[in-house]
Amino acid sequence: MSSSSNTPTGGLLRLSGWVRLDGLWLGPLAATVAGILASGAFHWSWSALLRAAVLLLLAELGWANLWWAVAGTDWAGLRERWNEWPGTNLTAGVVPYAQPGSPAGRLARWWTDLRHWGQVELWPRRGTQLGAILMGLPLALVFSFVLGPRIVLLTLAVLAIIQMVLFFGSADGNASPFAQAAVEIGIPWLGGVLVFGRLRWPCLALGIGLVVAYAGLVLTSREKSGGLWLAVGQGTMVVSLAAVHRPLAAAAVGGLYFPQLALLPWRPAGLGGHAAIRLAQWPFLAAMLVAATAL
Repeated sequence: MSSSSNTPTGGLLRLSGWVRLDGLWLGPLAATVAGILASGAFHWSWSALLRAAVLLLLAELGWANLWWAVAGTDWAGLRERWNEWPGTNLTAGVVPYAQPGSPAGRLARWWTDLRHWGQVELWPRRGTQLGAILMGLPLALVFSFVLGPRIVLLTLAVLAIIQMVLFFGSADGNASPFAQAAVEIGIPWLGGVLVFGRLRWPCLALGIGLVVAYAGLVLTSREKSGGLWLAVGQGTMVVSLAAVHRPLAAAAVGGLYFPQLALLPWRPAGLGGHAAIRLAQWPFLAAMLVAATAL
């Protein structure tokens, strides 16, 4: 669910699902499709298909990619390596005539150390993430402007969430599971609804349930207790569907909770945590699509 120090670098953009192969990796795309279905206003035409395609690219290459590159990366470990960096005595070419102990000399040495550290540590270890940020942010803004002001607001919300978890968290790649669920599930769900329709309270209630349930799965993927949040999220979805007189869908979503429950707390022998999450994501995604179709 988060990037490790061994994440290979290379390429400025990649589908963020490929770096989430050890856990939940279809969330943003599935949530976008589900939101489009839940809007009830999608119609088969070339313009609608084009807008849907742009939204899918925005959810994966924009929102989810930025989350992975910024909030899902261990920047704290890289900062520790900078604090332990021995430095160099090279200052030539920056301020050639600066005395070693003068302010200009100290500034020149700091700048030389930073450049050398960037070449040796920063780019080899985090080059892919930096490229994803530099390319993903403009793409996210362009796609958002194409889709309209409401999607621009969603993109700004994603950026605000990412900044808050980065500056107020530990920046170790394990950001708040609820913030991750909001970016990877809640925002794409809302985007699908708002691009083609208007936000109704059943869509909002289902979105909240999906975010809470997904946060429970994220917690479990981190070897923490997330069963309670999974139950609360699924229960919210069931109650929301029952309130709008969708009993069959409510029963189906409630039934899809039990496969997840069976996988998470009592894992079969030899089945690791990430393997369990890979299996548990399928009934969760199925429940999402069932609920969206019912609306």
